[in-house]
Amino acid sequence: MNETLGVFYAGRRVGSLASAPSERLVFRYDPVWLSAVDRFAISVSLPLQPDPHATESSHSFFANLLPEAGARESIARRLGLSVTNDFALLRALGGDCAGALMLIDESLEPETHSDGYEALSIEQLERMAKQGGAMSAVDPHRGIRISLAGAQDKLPVFSSNDEPRTFSLPRGASASTHILKFPNRSFKHLPANELLSNKIASDLGLSVCESSLVRTPSTFLLLVCWRRRESAEFR
Repeated sequence: MNETLGVFYAGRRVGSLASAPSERLVFRYDPVWLSAVDRFAISVSLPLQPDPHATESSHSFFANLLPEAGARESIARRLGLSVTNDFALLRALGGDCAGALMLIDESLEPETHSDGYEALSIEQLERMAKQGGAMSAVDPHRGIRISLAGAQDKLPVFSSNDEPRTFSLPRGASASTHILKFPNRSFKHLPANELLSNKIASDLGLSVCESSLVRTPSTFLLLVCWRRRESAEFR
Protein backbone atom coordinates (compact mmCIF):
# COMPACT_ATOMS: atom_id res chain seq x y z
CA MET A 1 0.00 0.00 0.00
CA ASN A 2 1.53 3.26 -1.09
CA GLU A 3 -0.55 6.22 0.13
CA THR A 4 -2.92 6.77 3.04
CA LEU A 5 -5.65 9.23 3.95
CA GLY A 6 -6.98 9.78 7.43
CA VAL A 7 -10.75 9.34 7.83
CA PHE A 8 -12.19 11.69 10.48
CA TYR A 9 -15.54 12.25 12.15
CA ALA A 10 -16.09 15.44 14.20
CA GLY A 11 -12.32 15.89 14.51
CA ARG A 12 -11.76 12.30 15.68
CA ARG A 13 -9.83 9.74 13.67
CA VAL A 14 -12.11 6.90 12.60
CA GLY A 15 -9.61 5.02 10.48
CA SER A 16 -7.41 5.19 7.42
CA LEU A 17 -7.94 4.71 3.71
CA ALA A 18 -5.06 3.31 1.70
CA SER A 19 -4.41 2.93 -2.00
CA ALA A 20 -3.43 -0.63 -2.83
CA PRO A 21 -1.03 -1.40 -5.72
CA SER A 22 -4.11 -2.37 -7.74
CA GLU A 23 -5.40 1.22 -7.23
CA ARG A 24 -8.29 -0.19 -5.21
CA LEU A 25 -9.10 1.41 -1.85
CA VAL A 26 -8.65 -0.36 1.48
CA PHE A 27 -10.22 0.95 4.71
CA ARG A 28 -9.18 0.07 8.26
CA TYR A 29 -10.67 1.28 11.54
CA ASP A 30 -8.35 2.99 14.01
CA PRO A 31 -7.77 0.98 17.25
CA VAL A 32 -8.64 4.04 19.37
CA TRP A 33 -11.96 4.39 17.53
CA LEU A 34 -12.71 0.69 18.01
CA SER A 35 -12.16 1.00 21.76
CA ALA A 36 -14.30 4.14 22.17
CA VAL A 37 -17.61 3.82 24.02
CA ASP A 38 -19.44 5.83 21.35
CA ARG A 39 -17.87 4.07 18.36
CA PHE A 40 -20.04 3.19 15.38
CA ALA A 41 -19.61 1.64 11.94
CA ILE A 42 -19.51 4.23 9.16
CA SER A 43 -21.47 1.88 6.89
CA VAL A 44 -23.35 -1.39 7.17
CA SER A 45 -20.97 -2.63 4.50
CA LEU A 46 -17.98 -1.73 6.73
CA PRO A 47 -18.74 -3.26 10.15
CA LEU A 48 -16.46 -2.61 13.12
CA GLN A 49 -13.45 -4.92 13.00
CA PRO A 50 -9.69 -4.62 13.65
CA ASP A 51 -8.62 -6.08 10.30
CA PRO A 52 -8.66 -4.13 7.02
CA HIS A 53 -11.86 -4.43 5.04
CA ALA A 54 -11.90 -6.14 1.67
CA THR A 55 -11.16 -3.86 -1.26
CA GLU A 56 -14.59 -4.46 -2.78
CA SER A 57 -16.46 -3.09 0.25
CA SER A 58 -13.94 -0.34 0.95
CA HIS A 59 -13.70 0.88 -2.62
CA SER A 60 -17.44 0.85 -3.26
CA PHE A 61 -18.23 2.97 -0.18
CA PHE A 62 -15.55 5.64 -0.59
CA ALA A 63 -15.60 5.89 -4.38
CA ASN A 64 -19.33 6.63 -4.15
CA LEU A 65 -18.54 9.81 -2.17
CA LEU A 66 -17.15 11.37 -5.34
CA PRO A 67 -19.01 13.43 -7.96
CA GLU A 68 -20.09 11.70 -11.13
CA ALA A 69 -20.48 12.35 -14.84
CA GLY A 70 -19.56 15.79 -16.18
CA ALA A 71 -18.81 17.32 -12.76
CA ARG A 72 -16.20 14.63 -12.06
CA GLU A 73 -14.60 15.03 -15.48
CA SER A 74 -14.41 18.80 -15.20
CA ILE A 75 -12.91 18.76 -11.70
CA ALA A 76 -10.37 16.08 -12.64
CA ARG A 77 -9.35 18.14 -15.65
CA ARG A 78 -8.90 21.28 -13.54
CA LEU A 79 -6.74 19.37 -11.05
CA GLY A 80 -4.71 17.56 -13.69
CA LEU A 81 -5.81 14.17 -12.32
CA SER A 82 -7.01 11.04 -14.03
CA VAL A 83 -10.79 10.82 -13.95
CA THR A 84 -10.44 7.14 -12.94
CA ASN A 85 -8.05 7.76 -10.01
CA ASP A 86 -10.48 7.59 -7.09
CA PHE A 87 -7.80 7.90 -4.40
CA ALA A 88 -6.26 11.04 -5.89
CA LEU A 89 -9.69 12.62 -6.29
CA LEU A 90 -10.61 11.80 -2.68
CA ARG A 91 -7.32 13.29 -1.50
CA ALA A 92 -8.07 16.49 -3.42
CA LEU A 93 -11.79 16.77 -2.67
CA GLY A 94 -12.57 14.72 0.43
CA GLY A 95 -12.31 17.51 2.99
CA ASP A 96 -16.08 17.94 2.89
CA CYS A 97 -17.84 14.73 1.95
CA ALA A 98 -21.56 14.12 1.94
CA GLY A 99 -22.37 13.30 5.54
CA ALA A 100 -19.94 13.89 8.41
CA LEU A 101 -16.75 12.18 7.24
CA MET A 102 -13.58 14.02 6.23
CA LEU A 103 -10.69 12.53 4.28
CA ILE A 104 -7.39 14.38 4.62
CA ASP A 105 -3.68 13.65 4.40
CA GLU A 106 -2.46 11.56 7.33
CA SER A 107 0.06 14.24 8.27
CA LEU A 108 -2.68 16.82 8.92
CA GLU A 109 -5.19 17.11 11.73
CA PRO A 110 -8.61 18.49 10.71
CA GLU A 111 -8.33 21.64 12.83
CA THR A 112 -4.96 22.59 11.30
CA HIS A 113 -6.35 22.30 7.79
CA SER A 114 -9.42 24.49 8.23
CA ASP A 115 -9.13 27.55 6.01
CA GLY A 116 -12.45 29.31 6.56
CA TYR A 117 -15.02 30.15 3.94
CA GLU A 118 -15.41 31.99 0.63
CA ALA A 119 -18.56 34.10 0.32
CA LEU A 120 -21.07 33.37 -2.46
CA SER A 121 -23.30 36.19 -3.66
CA ILE A 122 -26.82 35.77 -5.03
CA GLU A 123 -25.42 37.07 -8.33
CA GLN A 124 -22.90 34.23 -8.42
CA LEU A 125 -25.61 31.69 -7.66
CA GLU A 126 -27.73 33.19 -10.42
CA ARG A 127 -24.89 32.78 -12.94
CA MET A 128 -24.32 29.18 -11.84
CA ALA A 129 -28.03 28.43 -12.23
CA LYS A 130 -28.08 29.87 -15.75
CA GLN A 131 -24.82 28.27 -16.94
CA GLY A 132 -25.25 24.87 -15.29
CA GLY A 133 -22.44 22.75 -13.88
CA ALA A 134 -22.21 24.61 -10.55
CA MET A 135 -20.08 21.99 -8.86
CA SER A 136 -17.62 21.67 -11.72
CA ALA A 137 -17.40 25.48 -11.99
CA VAL A 138 -15.79 25.74 -8.55
CA ASP A 139 -12.00 25.80 -8.85
CA PRO A 140 -10.41 23.29 -6.40
CA HIS A 141 -7.07 25.13 -6.69
CA ARG A 142 -8.59 27.88 -4.52
CA GLY A 143 -8.62 25.41 -1.64
CA ILE A 144 -12.30 24.56 -2.02
CA ARG A 145 -12.88 20.84 -1.55
CA ILE A 146 -16.12 19.41 -2.90
CA SER A 147 -17.06 15.74 -2.81
CA LEU A 148 -20.78 15.29 -3.31
CA ALA A 149 -21.84 12.05 -4.91
CA GLY A 150 -24.19 11.96 -7.86
CA ALA A 151 -24.66 13.88 -11.08
CA GLN A 152 -27.29 16.41 -9.97
CA ASP A 153 -26.09 20.03 -10.01
CA LYS A 154 -25.46 21.03 -6.38
CA LEU A 155 -23.00 22.65 -3.99
CA PRO A 156 -22.12 22.05 -0.33
CA VAL A 157 -22.30 25.42 1.41
CA PHE A 158 -22.15 27.02 4.83
CA SER A 159 -25.22 29.03 5.76
CA SER A 160 -26.43 30.36 9.10
CA ASN A 161 -30.05 30.87 10.05
CA ASP A 162 -29.61 34.64 10.18
CA GLU A 163 -31.66 36.83 7.87
CA PRO A 164 -30.91 37.83 5.22
CA ARG A 165 -29.43 34.39 4.69
CA THR A 166 -25.89 34.28 3.31
CA PHE A 167 -23.93 31.47 1.65
CA SER A 168 -20.26 30.51 1.61
CA LEU A 169 -18.13 27.76 0.11
CA PRO A 170 -16.04 25.82 2.67
CA ARG A 171 -12.26 26.01 2.17
CA GLY A 172 -9.79 23.34 3.26
CA ALA A 173 -11.43 21.13 5.86
CA SER A 174 -13.99 23.70 6.99
CA ALA A 175 -17.41 22.10 7.29
CA SER A 176 -20.53 22.76 5.26
CA THR A 177 -24.00 22.92 6.81
CA HIS A 178 -26.29 22.69 3.76
CA ILE A 179 -26.55 21.55 0.15
CA LEU A 180 -27.75 23.98 -2.51
CA LYS A 181 -29.49 22.17 -5.39
CA PHE A 182 -29.86 23.90 -8.74
CA PRO A 183 -32.53 23.77 -11.46
CA ASN A 184 -32.18 21.18 -14.18
CA ARG A 185 -32.87 22.03 -17.83
CA SER A 186 -34.24 18.54 -18.46
CA PHE A 187 -36.56 18.50 -15.43
CA LYS A 188 -38.61 21.65 -14.97
CA HIS A 189 -39.11 23.01 -11.44
CA LEU A 190 -36.85 20.36 -9.91
CA PRO A 191 -36.12 22.30 -6.64
CA ALA A 192 -39.82 22.98 -6.00
CA ASN A 193 -40.73 19.39 -6.83
CA GLU A 194 -38.16 18.05 -4.36
CA LEU A 195 -39.41 20.43 -1.66
CA LEU A 196 -42.96 19.23 -2.25
CA SER A 197 -41.84 15.60 -2.11
CA ASN A 198 -40.09 16.25 1.21
CA LYS A 199 -43.21 17.88 2.63
CA ILE A 200 -45.37 14.92 1.58
CA ALA A 201 -42.89 12.52 3.18
CA SER A 202 -42.88 14.63 6.35
CA ASP A 203 -46.70 14.70 6.48
CA LEU A 204 -46.63 10.91 6.24
CA GLY A 205 -44.46 10.81 9.36
CA LEU A 206 -41.12 10.08 7.71
CA SER A 207 -37.88 11.65 8.92
CA VAL A 208 -36.72 14.18 6.33
CA CYS A 209 -34.12 16.91 5.99
CA GLU A 210 -35.10 20.51 6.63
CA SER A 211 -35.54 22.17 3.24
CA SER A 212 -36.46 25.57 1.87
CA LEU A 213 -36.39 27.49 -1.41
CA VAL A 214 -33.83 30.21 -2.12
CA ARG A 215 -34.86 32.83 -4.66
CA THR A 216 -32.45 34.32 -7.19
CA PRO A 217 -33.53 37.00 -9.70
CA SER A 218 -34.78 34.46 -12.23
CA THR A 219 -35.21 31.10 -10.52
CA PHE A 220 -35.33 29.09 -7.27
CA LEU A 221 -32.71 26.87 -5.64
CA LEU A 222 -33.35 24.24 -2.98
CA LEU A 223 -31.49 24.60 0.30
CA VAL A 224 -31.21 21.31 2.19
CA CYS A 225 -29.85 21.18 5.73
CA TRP A 226 -27.63 18.27 6.75
CA ARG A 227 -29.84 17.86 9.86
CA ARG A 228 -32.92 15.71 9.77
CA ARG A 229 -36.15 16.62 11.49
CA GLU A 230 -39.37 14.76 12.24
CA SER A 231 -42.57 15.98 10.52
CA ALA A 232 -40.91 19.24 9.54
CA GLU A 233 -42.70 22.49 8.90
CA PHE A 234 -41.37 23.83 5.60
CA ARG A 235 -40.91 27.47 4.83
